[in-house]
Order: sequence, then structure tokens, then C-alpha cells
Amino acid sequence: MIFVFYHRFFGVIFFLGILFSSCTFHEQVKKYSLTNMSPQWHEHQKLIQSITQYQIRGVLCWFYDDQKGSAHFNWYQKSPDHYQLLLTNPLGITIFQINQEEKSTYLICKLSGCPINDDPGDVIFKITGMNIPLENFHQWIMGLPGKGTTFSIDEKSHLSEVIFNDHGQYWHILLLEYRSTNNLPPMPSRIEIRQGHRHIMLYVDG
Repeated sequence: MIFVFYHRFFGVIFFLGILFSSCTFHEQVKKYSLTNMSPQWHEHQKLIQSITQYQIRGVLCWFYDDQKGSAHFNWYQKSPDHYQLLLTNPLGITIFQINQEEKSTYLICKLSGCPINDDPGDVIFKITGMNIPLENFHQWIMGLPGKGTTFSIDEKSHLSEVIFNDHGQYWHILLLEYRSTNNLPPMPSRIEIRQGHRHIMLYVDG
């Protein structure tokens, strides 16, 4: 486990240059729940699960207490156990990076006050104010429920909502929009993650 910590002025630049215009919180969601999971959903799920390499990028926004923030993100998955998450500020400077490969983790944090340990969850909490279970996060962004046992699908047999409970901590995930990409089944393009009064929005643009 390797932890690389940079305590520089990049944190100040990040918060001064933060993007708010694309971050909108949606209170109401139009959803179509199906009582029984359709064969189309099971087929769609199998297609998603067969994907080993996957890359998306976009904007990540967070809202908690009186805090608001945003960053550009890039997620690259080489295999289910090997992925990279990169956050950059509006100037394109890396503020957070995690490389996960099986049991090996490489972590970079360039924000002031980053926790000095090897837990990426602590760093993500420092940035967004939310504990994000990364082992489920990489499934949510692909349109899979992960370990969430309570979920709904929409009229197109795409995942639309997940309730995830981990030892009394609840996450409410809303998959608000999907987009079609070359040679891939439809993937989420707008996701909202809620935990109590804390919210994260992901906008995928590529």
C-alpha cells in the first residue's frame, strides 16, 4: 500500500476555480418500477457484466451542509479488480488519484488537509463529504446494482434506482439518464447519489 501526499497550493486553486454551472440537484425523478424483473433486464445485466474494460469522464459535483464543489473526473476500469479514478480541477491539475489493482492501492492527494493514511475512502470523504463504497461505485456507474438488494428498473429495462445498506449506512442511488455508445449497451450518463443530506451528482460526457 503506497500513499503519496502533496500539501501544496493546488487545493486553493481548486476551490477558487470550482464549477457550479453544471451541478443541479434534482428533487423529483420520474421512475417506472416493475414488479417482476423482466427478461430484458436480465439480458441487459449480462451484457454489462461481460464488459471488462470501461472508461468514462465528466463532471462530479457534491453538496453537503453549506459546501458545494465540483471536479472533472476520469474513471478507467481495466478489469473488475483493476481501476483508476482521477479528479482534476478546472485547470486540469490532478487533485486526487487512486489506482486499485487487486489488493494493491496507489493513492495521490494534492488537497490541503488530506488524511495521512492509505484509505481512499477517507480522502474522498474529505473532498465530497460522503463515504462512497468504491467496490459498489464502479458497478453503479455501469448501471448495475452492486450489492444493493433493493432496486428498480425503468420501462426500458435499465436500472433506475438502488437502495444500498452497509451496516446501517444507507445510500440512495438514482440513475437519471442513459446514453448509447459505440459497441456498448446503454450506460448511465447522469447519476445522483444521496446519503442523508449529502448529495453527489455525476455527469458523464464521454
